[in-house]
Amino acid sequence: MFDESSVKRIPGYTEEVKKYGVEIVGSIADLLSKVDFVCLETNDGRPHLQQALEVFKAGKPVFIDIEWETLNFDLSKIEEKITDKTVAIFLSPVLGNPPNMDELINLSNKYPKIKLLLDNCDSLGSKWNDKYLNEYAIVSSCSFYPAHEITTLEGGMVSSNIEEIIKLARSYATWGRDCWCIGTANLLCQGSCNKRFSNWLQ
Repeated sequence: MFDESSVKRIPGYTEEVKKYGVEIVGSIADLLSKVDFVCLETNDGRPHLQQALEVFKAGKPVFIDIEWETLNFDLSKIEEKITDKTVAIFLSPVLGNPPNMDELINLSNKYPKIKLLLDNCDSLGSKWNDKYLNEYAIVSSCSFYPAHEITTLEGGMVSSNIEEIIKLARSYATWGRDCWCIGTANLLCQGSCNKRFSNWLQ
């Protein structure tokens, strides 16, 4: 049960932090109007439909039907879904079986602003024309959950050849701190960059 005095202090607290440029929203729906993407996480580790529905209703993800023979999305249906708001195609090959990457690359080349993102947890090590699948994407993710190719029971990794993406990924991994120190530098109070707690990503 909440301490009534603590509950009464919440409005004053929120008004105080707003003075420092911290914006507070009352719901995921409000949040969606102010950001480009949302990562959902709950205390019990499970996605909750009520939260996810708000994200889906915002019209930001667009789903493509799969092919039953391959279980990958139907490449012939992608182009009809592309609008001037489309910025990426999210590829998730099933059990290491990629779709026709040549067709996908041709489509991406036709719309240069559209980038390929890869969910690589089921296809780590898979190749197309002697290239690893993650070489076709600007960034790829790989979960280490027990059911996937390699496992640490939890966690995962993000891979990219784009330095800015790697810096952002390292910062997100440390709760948004504007710091990307690696290795033993993390043992230092302020890392090697002295920014660990000085700047937060907006």
